Amino acid sequence: MLPEIEKYEPPEAYPPEYFAYLRAYADNIIFKAGIDKELPENMDAISAVDFGIHRELDSIAYYYEAKKFVPEVERSLIDKIIEEERRHFVELSELKEKLQKGD
Repeated sequence: MLPEIEKYEPPEAYPPEYFAYLRAYADNIIFKAGIDKELPENMDAISAVDFGIHRELDSIAYYYEAKKFVPEVERSLIDKIIEEERRHFVELSELKEKLQKGD
């Protein structure tokens, strides 16, 4: 979906610090390299699913913020990404519930 969004230069109404914030958020939270090293080797299934749930929520928050910088006519593409992340969140939440019940 992202390749469909054309290069966009937002209006100068957004301070450079906000762009720096979005870049740092994406680099350190959403698309962090080596994220698997953050997980303990002996992590149980519920903790691993919790980790995934938090990553999905972080992604949703990021895309909501990033959506402000996409031309209005192309925001539906970002909405598709947000919906996909929401589906992941729901799937992980359902999996966690099953694991907690012992299914």
